[in-house]
Amino acid sequence: MEKSFTKNPPHIDRCTGDTFDRPNVQDINVGAKDPLEAAANGHNYVDLGLRKTVAGEEYAVLFADRNIGADSPEDKGDFFSWGETSVRADQNNFNLNNYPFFVEMKNIGSDEDPNILPVFSKYTWDYTPNSINGIPDGKIKLDKEDDAASVIWGGEWKMPGKEEGDLLIDNTSIEWIENYNNSGISGAVISGLGAFSSAQIFFPENVYGDVAQCWLNTIDYWNYDGIENAGIMYFFNDEDYASGLQLARFIGIPIRPVLIVPSSWL
Repeated sequence: MEKSFTKNPPHIDRCTGDTFDRPNVQDINVGAKDPLEAAANGHNYVDLGLRKTVAGEEYAVLFADRNIGADSPEDKGDFFSWGETSVRADQNNFNLNNYPFFVEMKNIGSDEDPNILPVFSKYTWDYTPNSINGIPDGKIKLDKEDDAASVIWGGEWKMPGKEEGDLLIDNTSIEWIENYNNSGISGAVISGLGAFSSAQIFFPENVYGDVAQCWLNTIDYWNYDGIENAGIMYFFNDEDYASGLQLARFIGIPIRPVLIVPSSWL
């Protein structure tokens, strides 16, 4: 029997004003296809037992088994600057001047006491100095059109927010492995707890070595350190793990997509 799944209205976080789209298979007739299969759109996910409640309904937070562009879990995949949705031919050439949302450098100080900051065309929240004409756009979280997981993988994939990053780090077992599955690749092994202890995902080291990191979908609003930076998940080999560290948004690092779907779909 064919089933039609219709988009639910968004939930608005009253603390941040952030809009959360309740996961769905958007306005499509999927025939006999399972809704979770449609949401995953041919990509692999792992159920680590992570759950969250939105508007009274329980959702499963399912991380992908690999980074975007990776041929295997051990592969680093493609690197992106924050908010970039196309793969660069030169994966070693990330700088402020070629960042998609960079406009210019602006001195907000004086000639005697300069204070030079970058101006961005988008995602300036309420921070006037980095905004065009001093008018911030109020945006904290990436729009769907600027979310590489959504654009490249489709389905219901998205880049994780700080909430999903915190959920992952606070509710799993994390171990740094020097030679994962005899691949010669080091990185962080994240395992579920309790009944989900056999479920694992792997974050390979990238960029600097001895560290695995990937973008979150929000600017660094929790530290209010300007808006030059965006949030990352961070795993270091001395057992230093965090969700919500900051990194200059023009730097290229991997993206680990996530699905957030009703638990009833599992």
